[in-house]
Amino acid sequence: SPESPKVLPADSELVVTVALDLEAMYARVGAVEQMDEFVTTGYREPGVHVAPPEIVSPLKTIERMLKINAKEELLPLLGSEISISLPVAEFNPFGPPRSMTHIQKKDTDQDKDKPTPRSPFIVISLRDKEGMRRMMPRLLEGFAGKAAAALAQAERREDTELVSIGGVFSYAFVENFLVLSGDAATTRHVVDSYVKGETLSADSHFKNYTRWQPLQLHGRV
Repeated sequence: SPESPKVLPADSELVVTVALDLEAMYARVGAVEQMDEFVTTGYREPGVHVAPPEIVSPLKTIERMLKINAKEELLPLLGSEISISLPVAEFNPFGPPRSMTHIQKKDTDQDKDKPTPRSPFIVISLRDKEGMRRMMPRLLEGFAGKAAAALAQAERREDTELVSIGGVFSYAFVENFLVLSGDAATTRHVVDSYVKGETLSADSHFKNYTRWQPLQLHGRV
């Protein structure tokens, strides 16, 4: 049953929510990689010794880079619900890039009244919030290095925690969810909306349009 509407802002424009069995997906990817390794070795003539080609598994490459065992250390922390929020007013993934002229023009009183454009963000449910809180610094260090991880600044508001890294990347813990975004202002908006109670689950329009749906879903747009 979707729980992400409790943390998604009420002004969300396009949200895609899916339920994924991450452990089964991990096992399937690992099985496919083992099959690829078996097939790639190919046929060998008797008495001819040929060294098999070195296979670099994407899964193993990521684990080596992050210095973690995804199956034992990461997957037990994650839940099955993942939501992706896209601001379709300023971001159109199906169209050509928008011109930057609207950003370069001078601010006017009319422009100041418009809401600040936001970026896409991802919301992932957690089974172990405290474990994920300890894991995030390791993931940051693996992806961006110790220098970037050292720039992380954390702030707490009520029962939420927001961490930003130089304004380039940010994440937050809101209830039992991890919010990820490349824009600190977007993550802050998610936290502010939750603290103010301005979420999808509290929005009358959202409730009216979803109350007829079954409680348990595989996905929803």
